[in-house]
Amino acid sequence: AASGLAINRDADAMQVILDRLEGAKNDYTLAMHYVKALGTIGRKEALPALEKLLDRSEQTWRDLDPYVRQAIARIQTGNPESARLR
Repeated sequence: AASGLAINRDADAMQVILDRLEGAKNDYTLAMHYVKALGTIGRKEALPALEKLLDRSEQTWRDLDPYVRQAIARIQTGNPESARLR
């Protein structure tokens, strides 16, 4: 479902994901899909939430660090397919 939200890259989908992101902290797979979707949507408004995840101490967010960095890079470059890490 999270991947489906990213298809049209609209701000409403981004907000839905941001609203649900915290609740996914105990579900690695769901959290990963949310983070990847935010990178695909590519809205700069998601950057503060993604950057905060880099400082979180919960294991899920630490494990997702590469995905979070990639989502940030995708937003910063404007390229939803970028493989670069921030």
